[in-house]
Amino acid sequence: AGMDDGHLNWDNRLWRARSVNVTKIKVPTMVYTGWEDLFFRSTPRQYRSMKLAAGRKQLVIGPWVHYTFPKSVGPGNSYAMPDLEIAWFNRWLKGIRNGITRLGPVTLFDQGTDKWRRYSDWPPRSVRYRRFFLSAKKSGSAVSLNDGTLTGRATTKPQANGGLNDPDAGACSRSLSQYSAGTIPPTNPCNLDQRSEEAAALTYTTPRLPSDLHLNGPLALTLYGKSTAADPLWVARISDVTPEGTSVPVTQGSLLASRRALDPKRSRYAPNGDVVEPFYRQKPRMSHAPRPGSVHKYNVEILATDWVIRKGHRLRLTIAGADVSHFESSESTPDQIGNSTVLIGPNRRSRLTVGISK
Repeated sequence: AGMDDGHLNWDNRLWRARSVNVTKIKVPTMVYTGWEDLFFRSTPRQYRSMKLAAGRKQLVIGPWVHYTFPKSVGPGNSYAMPDLEIAWFNRWLKGIRNGITRLGPVTLFDQGTDKWRRYSDWPPRSVRYRRFFLSAKKSGSAVSLNDGTLTGRATTKPQANGGLNDPDAGACSRSLSQYSAGTIPPTNPCNLDQRSEEAAALTYTTPRLPSDLHLNGPLALTLYGKSTAADPLWVARISDVTPEGTSVPVTQGSLLASRRALDPKRSRYAPNGDVVEPFYRQKPRMSHAPRPGSVHKYNVEILATDWVIRKGHRLRLTIAGADVSHFESSESTPDQIGNSTVLIGPNRRSRLTVGISK
């Protein structure tokens, strides 16, 4: 069967018969990935689903892409995965008690402070979720289509930010190194500052933070939007804006409008009811492209992170309509060509929900 055959695009018996059920794993298991690995999304979920005691399962997430090139990590600051692997096998295959089971059991690299952190579980149970509402008010910090603001209160007046129509958005972004599996090194300029991507996108930025903000765990964008495209793509990027204005990429996510149907049983929610880890129904009968111009609510998954945004920095959300380093350009997928608009207001409370640790 060819890769373009329709049955390969959906959750069905073909895939279920070939999928690993990690809940049945009984042997000690270490899973690891990098924040910029193209397969990052599944690894924390695999760890969380394993029915093993802490110590017998370990999760390590480092400052790596698929080929484990380090990013902004000083000498001696990074775990050497071959050493951890050898220690793991020595413990569980040779019976050598070397302390590896006391690592973590969750060990993550905080890219905001360039430090390793250890957790008993992840996301930590102490995480609290916070809403940042989108506002059309100017932040004075971005060169973008709108230069909007992230605020703690929803606006009381209906607002709209439009003009998303760049089919080549994402060409110079964090996706470039992530979805090239590291063949394009993460030290490339596109992975260090995403301001060039913001010019043809919508941005929403906080004021300068009065104290450190520790993003920890999943994030999600609840978005009310409309588009003239037959099947628009919504792309959300998070960045850490330095006092000098550099927009450092943190994480990102995306959602094709026709795939917006949620599986409520497999999605995860914050105590306030916001979806923070959407799980989509990948079945043909659940896939419905929106009627052009119609307004819909979209729950856009943003990949989890562990990142401290420092006092005096800003948190920024960028919304685009393409990510050509990850998906085909909309120039070759006509259904995605069109103008997209984000809607804001008392009845359309578009917002970013993030996990926060103290």
